[in-house]
Amino acid sequence: MGLGLALFPALGGYLFLLTCNTTRPRVQHVPGYHLVFASALAGVFFYAAAFIIAANLDLRNEPFVKTVLTHATMDVHLGTAVSAAALSVLLGLALALVINLRDSGDAANRRAAERAGRLREILLHNAMSGGGLVEISLRKGKSYVALVQKIVVGQPRSSDVLLVPLLSGYRHRDTRDLHITTNYFPILERLRTRGMASDLPVAVPLSEMVSVRPFDLEIWEEFSGFSSE
Repeated sequence: MGLGLALFPALGGYLFLLTCNTTRPRVQHVPGYHLVFASALAGVFFYAAAFIIAANLDLRNEPFVKTVLTHATMDVHLGTAVSAAALSVLLGLALALVINLRDSGDAANRRAAERAGRLREILLHNAMSGGGLVEISLRKGKSYVALVQKIVVGQPRSSDVLLVPLLSGYRHRDTRDLHITTNYFPILERLRTRGMASDLPVAVPLSEMVSVRPFDLEIWEEFSGFSSE
């Protein structure tokens, strides 16, 4: 198999690694040359499986394959290899989609955060799966008490968290006490009364979060005297 054909299995491996929920969180944080090596290694597996399929189905004698080889001025005896190379790309995508039916992206991202010890992400995933509130302090001093709607994990500095803020304010520079300046509950209630679906979501970069902590609204109201009504 020539270098040109070898690129197809590597492409199949690359698409699998980036499409599959199980592998994507890992490869998004590895250096580029590691991704190239992993793609080639996965491509070997897909090519071997594709070659067995192509040989058993005798794809080299298919009229379409012969036509492609003729137009590409390639030896017709390479029909099985060419078919297997093209099929390996489809196998990579198909296997990724099958795995994704059983392994959600959120579950895979949570496992990746646990393996890497990214505690802020773990707390955010806990809140999102359990429907609890979190209090998030940002680098610029602002704090949100919010529901976590979605966590989009990309490269370390490009991961975003979609929040539905219920309260916002700041933490005192010296005492670190939480001071609430904006109450979103009345606004959200009016939106629901009018039948509007919007929850005023806010996208916050994970890299801007200084701290993340679980937040119990009832306990905080009891000790602070604040009312969300």
